[in-house]
Amino acid sequence: MSLATRRFLAVCLVVAIVCLLYWPTPVSYSVAWTDFDNMVNTHGYLIVAMCVALLYLRRQDLTGPLQRAFPVAGIALALLTLAWLLAYRASFQTAHQLIFPLILWTAIYAVFGRNIARRCLFPVAFLYFALPFWGMMNGALQALTIVATQVILRLIGVPVRFEGNLVHIPEGTFAIEGGCSGLHFLVVGLAIASYYSALHRDKMRHRVALLGLVIALALLANWIRVSVIIIAGHLTDMQSYLVRVSHYGFGWAVFAGAMLIFFLIASRIPEYEHGAAAHVPPPTIDARCWPGARELVLAFLFLAAGPASAWMAINAHPAVLDARFQPPEVPGWTSTATPTNWRPVFIGADREEFRSYRRGGDSVEWYAAEYAFQQQGKKLLGYNNSIVGVGAFAVLDQGIATSRARRFAFLHLQDDQGVEWVLWYVFEVGPHVTTSGFRAQLWYGASSITKAVDARIISLRAKCDPDCTSARAELARFVDGVCDDTSRFSDCRRDR
Repeated sequence: MSLATRRFLAVCLVVAIVCLLYWPTPVSYSVAWTDFDNMVNTHGYLIVAMCVALLYLRRQDLTGPLQRAFPVAGIALALLTLAWLLAYRASFQTAHQLIFPLILWTAIYAVFGRNIARRCLFPVAFLYFALPFWGMMNGALQALTIVATQVILRLIGVPVRFEGNLVHIPEGTFAIEGGCSGLHFLVVGLAIASYYSALHRDKMRHRVALLGLVIALALLANWIRVSVIIIAGHLTDMQSYLVRVSHYGFGWAVFAGAMLIFFLIASRIPEYEHGAAAHVPPPTIDARCWPGARELVLAFLFLAAGPASAWMAINAHPAVLDARFQPPEVPGWTSTATPTNWRPVFIGADREEFRSYRRGGDSVEWYAAEYAFQQQGKKLLGYNNSIVGVGAFAVLDQGIATSRARRFAFLHLQDDQGVEWVLWYVFEVGPHVTTSGFRAQLWYGASSITKAVDARIISLRAKCDPDCTSARAELARFVDGVCDDTSRFSDCRRDR
């Protein structure tokens, strides 16, 4: 077996070890790549195969001399491991997904040195085209598609009326939804252009030109796809196959045509100083396949620190609920567990409590949800959680409200019956109190590494009867009563 092949296999072994140690992140990748309801990331495994293929094609570049990378690589690995651990324990999935390729490349750097790491930089960075974080562009691309479709249809002369993301034609109505944004085409197009440039070892200016070209073609292809579907509905009285059955395959056919144009143009774009950059001198050969034992041991220890800490945080500390966490008994207020139409949603909460309080004409509803242990899909700041609750509510105002004793985030709501409400809420992680869900999740990630920490949200709601000023006064009186009586509305301390 040649040295180039052995080096390639050695790099692949390091990658495999990192994937095993940091398995929660690759598993989260796989979940996104096999989500065939949301098709945006289904090219993920193909991207991985392309990364491996490029590394194999460039395996001769891996035969250069091995270099000692510590302590720089060790410091970088320690910082990245800490960042990954904090993101993982805080259940910030996008954050630890973005950090993982950096850990992957830094591990290669630590084991093989700068020369080999530099050769592996693009194959590792190419993995970012498979990551789900691209979804944050979806809203902007959807809005751009609506504007572009409006221009195209009016230029063609199709009788059309736009209302938000709805497109009304005489024959029916189309909705330009998030799946029509063209995000999948754009990401795949960018990956194709980047890979094409890497294979040809293009200069940076040439790569930028190709990326600009593929962005224009991918967006245009999607706008044509959406416009053609609407035109087909107009011409066939909504009976076209593209309207009645499916237009997914049609979209990829249009995109394939756009990529054919891309390759025709790319082969004719002037390559700035390309000839000088195309020749890469062969590296100095180093017959060793692995560096010294010191580098291997240190790299493994630094790599294993984060996953080991995460494992200990999950298994060494039993999850417990705070025994002090109970609905407060407030002098002068009568409490009942009578259900109302307010039902907040906190998926996976280990305990939920609800009470209605009355004192004379004052009425306050109290709700709390507590998590003994948080993880992805079971956390305070979960994607499908809602302090507002089920049903239709409009948010009229929001901000920070302050009583004599405490500070809360507030929402001014209106339900589907036209009734207005004032809702106060606060997050707690152990003794830490905050009005920010993001800060609460971040604090949980940091504090739960070394000990078991429970986390909760506490919320109060009052009806604007006769007005919202009186509702806010009711809430303030209730909070002050709790703190005066128990000295603990989550310690009755202001947000910090």
